[in-house]
Amino acid sequence: MIDSSDILDMNLSSLDPIRERFLGRGPGSLTTVELLALVLRTGEEQETALQLAERLLREVGSLRELALSEVETLNGIEGMGIDRAVELRAAIELGKRLIALGDGGVRPTIHSPAEAAAFLMPELRHQSQEHFKVLLLDSKNQVLRAPTITVGTV
Repeated sequence: MIDSSDILDMNLSSLDPIRERFLGRGPGSLTTVELLALVLRTGEEQETALQLAERLLREVGSLRELALSEVETLNGIEGMGIDRAVELRAAIELGKRLIALGDGGVRPTIHSPAEAAAFLMPELRHQSQEHFKVLLLDSKNQVLRAPTITVGTV
């Protein structure tokens, strides 16, 4: 009988070559599935993290669909669980926030409707429902926050 520590060791060691490639050649040398497996860290008794990552992408359809998936949807996929679903959504959210910062990591400045649209487009372009958002700016027109006020029902 295999105990849970053996499964953990098997899962972690299966990612060693991927980690080594990441460290040696950089993240650009990895496939999307490999990057996702690193985020997931472990698989399940019958499935490595790499296999779980492959199945997860296959079940949601694409990386874009994964980025749009809600915690509840991810939690419903066998092998994910609520903790993994939350961790994955948190990682995706960090990526979105990084994109929203733009170059230099400074808060974007909004001077026109076109700039407001460009700021919100990465977050909203693939949404299936209308989102009503407000841009909160400081006295220098730098974005402080962009909370969603309501989401359409259609």
